[in-house]
Amino acid sequence: MDKKTFTVLYIIISTLADILLSLGIVLALTFISGLTLTLFHVQSANAAMIVILVSFIVGVILSFIIFTKLSNLIIRKFNLENKLLPRWVRRAGTEPVRQNEAEVSYTVQDERSAPQTNMPSSVTFSEQEIEEAKKWGDDI
Repeated sequence: MDKKTFTVLYIIISTLADILLSLGIVLALTFISGLTLTLFHVQSANAAMIVILVSFIVGVILSFIIFTKLSNLIIRKFNLENKLLPRWVRRAGTEPVRQNEAEVSYTVQDERSAPQTNMPSSVTFSEQEIEEAKKWGDDI
C-alpha cells in the first residue's frame, strides 16, 4: 500500500472508531443520568428531555477530546508519521518526521552517496525490501 491508500484506510477505520466511541459515551452518560433521575424519584418528562440533551452534548464533546488524544497516541505509538500523508499527520497534532533530501534521493547502487549507518557492510537487502522501503518513503 502507498501512503495515500494507507491514509484513506486509516481515516475510514478511525471514523468508525470515533462513531462507536461517541455512541458508547453518549449511551453511558444517558444511562447514568437516567439512573440518577430514578434514584431521586424525578417523574418530569421535561427533566428527562433536558438530561438526554445535556448527555448528548457532553458526550459528543467528551468523545471528541478522547478521540483526538487517542488518535495522537496511536500515531506516535505505532510510528504512523511516515505511513500517513503529511497533511493528515499535521491535522492529528503530530509533526511528520522530516528527512534529509540528500539521504532520500540516493540509490542503493551508489555507495559513495549513501548515508553512513551502524549496519555492517555484509547486510544486503532484496529487491522486494528496497521497493517496499521506496514505497513507504523510508531510506535503507
